Amino acid sequence: MTAARPVTRPRTRCAPGRERTSAVERGAMIDYAMFMTIHDHHERQGLTIAQTARALGLHPETVSKWLKCTRYEPRRAVKRASGLDPFKALIVRWPR
Repeated sequence: MTAARPVTRPRTRCAPGRERTSAVERGAMIDYAMFMTIHDHHERQGLTIAQTARALGLHPETVSKWLKCTRYEPRRAVKRASGLDPFKALIVRWPR
């Protein structure tokens, strides 16, 4: 018996000089300008969700999520407890 070869998908390559980078790879988050661009592509230009996602380098679910929003609300930081919270009373009592 011969060992089965692993199934691999062929790699797709972009044309030279046209490397594909997603918005995440570019370090982008959805800001107000991107929110407006998503809505512009979909509403004014009449592009579908998939076309808008492809044009902007975003995931279609991300585009769909932001199209459901009628106004932009930036992401808020989550208030988290500090790892020192249990010891703060002790630290405050230390002599200086």
